[in-house]
Amino acid sequence: ILPKTVNHKSTPNGTQRLKLSAQCFNGQEPIAVPKKVKGTSYAPGLDARRDLLVQFGYSASFLDQKPPKGAARDDLMDAAVNAVIAERLLHGQAEPFPVDYKRDERGLRMAIWA
Repeated sequence: ILPKTVNHKSTPNGTQRLKLSAQCFNGQEPIAVPKKVKGTSYAPGLDARRDLLVQFGYSASFLDQKPPKGAARDDLMDAAVNAVIAERLLHGQAEPFPVDYKRDERGLRMAIWA
């Protein structure tokens, strides 16, 4: 799965939350265009992610629909990526990042699965 693009965001309790990009669905290559520019959805980046998700069974028209009130198009893309990862987990196809993950004090795996 490596290399991956990882964005670190601090959570209120000071721990790090990692968000793995959809590049795991792009032949392990970074997606060439961002999904947001200066905090605003960027159509070319969202279209690139849509085109990748079509390969996983989504229709372009579903991914291009107007999102519900309070949501943006990138939220729909994020939800679709999460659904693909959930299916990969169900079928034993998901892989952890990092591969040599650690466990926390409760025994939970500190990894992102994609």
